[in-house]
Amino acid sequence: MILIITDVSDQSTCDVIDWLKYYHFDFELITTKDDIELIDLSPNGNFCFRLKNKVIKSGDIWQVWYRRGGVNFRQKKLPVFAGDKTVNLVFEKYLRLENTGILDFINYTFLPKSLNNQSYSTVNKMEVLHKALQVGLTIPNTLLTSCKSSLNDFLVKNDNKLITKAAIESLILNSQKYRFYAYTTPINNKLLNKYPENIPLSFFQKQIDKLFEIRTFMLDNRFYSMAIFSQQNSKTKLDFRHYDDEKPNRNVPFKLPKEIEKKLSNLMKSLNLNSGSIDLIYGKDKQFYFLEINPIGQFGMTSYPCNYYLEKKIALFLASKDRLKCNH
Repeated sequence: MILIITDVSDQSTCDVIDWLKYYHFDFELITTKDDIELIDLSPNGNFCFRLKNKVIKSGDIWQVWYRRGGVNFRQKKLPVFAGDKTVNLVFEKYLRLENTGILDFINYTFLPKSLNNQSYSTVNKMEVLHKALQVGLTIPNTLLTSCKSSLNDFLVKNDNKLITKAAIESLILNSQKYRFYAYTTPINNKLLNKYPENIPLSFFQKQIDKLFEIRTFMLDNRFYSMAIFSQQNSKTKLDFRHYDDEKPNRNVPFKLPKEIEKKLSNLMKSLNLNSGSIDLIYGKDKQFYFLEINPIGQFGMTSYPCNYYLEKKIALFLASKDRLKCNH
């Protein structure tokens, strides 16, 4: 059986499931709306749980695909202490910690048979850049600072061309009145002069003069890359995510040099990742610049324009680890 853990609204999951159904592969789906009742759990990794009135044993699961979301355990009924909110809050916090610890162990048991894993679904951007340098990748000059004078020195050293972006995962916030997106933004002397001496701790990089951007998706240590010609459109020049629906960027299949793929593979291994989306820039200086990794990145945006059929490849990869042993 293939176990899929995902969000209820993820279209990429639905696309992969369509292929699983097409090939008649056995799978179970856990979404963020499902409450799981854990029945048994042993230190040897064997466990069983109830999902939608069906009991599933760990031995039945041959492959796990963590896509998004997570497993929600059905909450225990705790005694309520009338008139003492502090005691109730402490019990609730303890129960959450207990459930987190149990889930961490279950995710640990999934590791040998998991495509992506909830335990490694987020990465630390500074750690990723540090490890990228260790494996020999080139990155843009980078500084995390809260000091205006340090930022000014950094600006001068980088030809007065800097950008700023999120130091962690980009913010996307939708409310009834507002939409907030954390896009890449240029920094220049005129803007810097408006800053106070002490600024919020922020992430800055040298702005690379690019020929094109690259989005690559790694699956089973294979790279499926796409060149994004975003530099000729003022709307997408700094950040292709600032999409121009009226004049879309040209996206074409691209093959990374083997030495770059090898370094990216080593980087992914060092981060305990076996799949994910990677962003790079190919500069006018003919260098490849590594930008970042999204372990649970969108692959549809690479799959469809380049005819990679990644949804089918993921389904067959999951099934190849199953007892059915797909030969397609």
